[in-house]
Amino acid sequence: MSERVAGVPAGTGRIPTLRRAGLVIALVALVMTAVVVPTLGGVPLWMADFQVYHEVAKAVFDDVPLYELKVDTATLTGVAFTYPPFSAVVFTPLSWLPAGFAEVLWTYASLLGLGVILWISFGLAGVTARNRRLRLVVLGMVAAPVLTPVLMNLMLGQVNIFIVLLVLLDFSRRMPERGRGVLIGVAAGMKLTPLIFIGYLLCTGRRKSALRATAAFGGTVAVGFLVLPGDSSAYWLRGLLLDTGRVTDISAAVNQSLPGLFARLAGSATAPGWWLPACLVVALLGLLTARWAHGLGHDLAGLLVAAFTGLAVAPISWPHHAIWIVPLLAWLSVATWRAGSVLPKVVLTVVTLWWLVPVYWLSVLGKDTSDLTAGDQVAVALTSYLTLTAVAVALLPVWLPRVRVPLEPDVNRSM
Repeated sequence: MSERVAGVPAGTGRIPTLRRAGLVIALVALVMTAVVVPTLGGVPLWMADFQVYHEVAKAVFDDVPLYELKVDTATLTGVAFTYPPFSAVVFTPLSWLPAGFAEVLWTYASLLGLGVILWISFGLAGVTARNRRLRLVVLGMVAAPVLTPVLMNLMLGQVNIFIVLLVLLDFSRRMPERGRGVLIGVAAGMKLTPLIFIGYLLCTGRRKSALRATAAFGGTVAVGFLVLPGDSSAYWLRGLLLDTGRVTDISAAVNQSLPGLFARLAGSATAPGWWLPACLVVALLGLLTARWAHGLGHDLAGLLVAAFTGLAVAPISWPHHAIWIVPLLAWLSVATWRAGSVLPKVVLTVVTLWWLVPVYWLSVLGKDTSDLTAGDQVAVALTSYLTLTAVAVALLPVWLPRVRVPLEPDVNRSM
């Protein structure tokens, strides 16, 4: 499974290449931070979510109950903390930094993480030409921030880039066999949506990795109870985990998940009682499709199907949760020249244009969720990334078999 370059023995020059790539990514991230911070700094929602993380980090040391904390930002009042207690433990170092400096550092780390996501994604797609991959990564770092999910993630100071990065690192070739699954469990301990990847590991026969992921997730819960017993009890044992109303009205048009769609169609602030079995069926179909893609040798494609399936069935999926669009576009860009079909190019173009503009907002611009007509409901459904995902997955069997599998894919498929 070693990476080979024509005329160069496997492994030769790999470390210098990684060092050079790391330096270039770090410098580009620094320049992008200098561009992004002044540009978004005046936006009303600038760092709104990060301010919650910063206050939560201080609350851990001040012994303030996390789930009673209400944070006022520049434009929002009474914002609640909704993640598992373990994430608050991870955020604690933020309390040692002044707010302004922490925001700039977080933005830099996010852009740095974006570059690493691109690097790993091209590797998982089987791109082994070192210089080509580096050029693609640099180009991607400049282009990706204009995509709606990435732009919103940077604007809000969200954690999603790091969640996606942890999952991709777990699947990368440099993750030791005995450690595979651990980072997925840690990511799920911070934010529950990566739990879908434990199902992906199981359905693709990687049982040991799935067990390690489950154990790591259990370990994050244990750490939460050890450090924050009261908050952990409230979250895991007293119903806060299932209280989506603490986050938002689930029927809000900006909620792009299936439960949100069901709630809007039912004309209710909450999803109807049958949402859970319906989502379980969708999750099963998504994982079966992911297993099929993995069986063809396209592990990154299977991983992406699992990721977007997870977004679809989650109770709440904000647009900035869809950072997976970045590895998706990386994979599609590779598939366009590996397939004997024009369809990947069409899909790549449509997906890119779709994510440049928040189409789902434009469809109901200026309207309150409670005022949506039947036509508005249809517009929200058709312009959501949920619909785009469903169409893309439906088309996958048409053209994925035509995409050539790299001779030496950048992931061990039999773990």
